[in-house]
Amino acid sequence: MATTVGNFSAIDDTEVDAESPITETLVTRLRDNSYWIDPATTRTTATSNTLVLTPNQTAGTTQWQEVGDIAGVDGTKGSGTASVLIGTPTQVAIVTGKKIHITFSDATDTGVVIVDASDDTYVATGSNNGSGTLTGSFVNIVGINGSVNWRKNGSNYEFYCGNALNFAYIWL
Repeated sequence: MATTVGNFSAIDDTEVDAESPITETLVTRLRDNSYWIDPATTRTTATSNTLVLTPNQTAGTTQWQEVGDIAGVDGTKGSGTASVLIGTPTQVAIVTGKKIHITFSDATDTGVVIVDASDDTYVATGSNNGSGTLTGSFVNIVGINGSVNWRKNGSNYEFYCGNALNFAYIWL
């Protein structure tokens, strides 16, 4: 049974004193407060049960967001055209311990890259098959028309292509 979660409530220092009793109201506030501050906590009082709490970097706060709209959540998919510029590469957020399967394609060729986010190792197929470990420096790992260059940058994988290529990805 879903529990309706209340608003965030401050807990006074006197309530965490070793001599203070554990009360129902204290435990309820502990539960409710963790709901409001834990990233990726599923919201139970919304009309949609697929909302998660995520950081809003622009406002410096948190926000409720649909799981399917967040790149890098387990099982999510994405697609688009890869950037052709080194300075503004396309990014996919890393999910620790997951594998990402990305397919690149153009009019003449298709390449696939599978990256294991637990250790940043990759296996690539296409005109230029290869394998290795992603680091902070760009490396060419799929040599289809124009090539695809990858690197790990903080909590993102970044890639760009010599020519615009369509791509699709899914976290496994």
